Amino acid sequence: YWIKIMGDEIKDQRLAEKLLDMAVLFGFHAAIVLMQKAICEVISNYSNKKPFILSIDGKMGSYTLGAINNLDFDDLLFEFKAKCVRYCKKIDNPKYEKGWIMRIMK
Repeated sequence: YWIKIMGDEIKDQRLAEKLLDMAVLFGFHAAIVLMQKAICEVISNYSNKKPFILSIDGKMGSYTLGAINNLDFDDLLFEFKAKCVRYCKKIDNPKYEKGWIMRIMK
């Protein structure tokens, strides 16, 4: 998982570890899609213009990695966690939901 998320190339260790954790929890593809959506949200919030479009393809490529490393880490981590919580609620598995959310917010 670490190699697939390019963990060594992510400048912020917290983001790298959270992305890894979500890849283990939700699967690699879902975790990258959630990160890409978080990136678009953060950039759109900065620009106050029409939404920023990043290819939401679930692949960790150079554009996704570049965005991760060039955005405010705290803003991106906050938005990534929010996207993960929303995703978790869509799964609709009450038995595990509370534990998953606690894990996401950790």
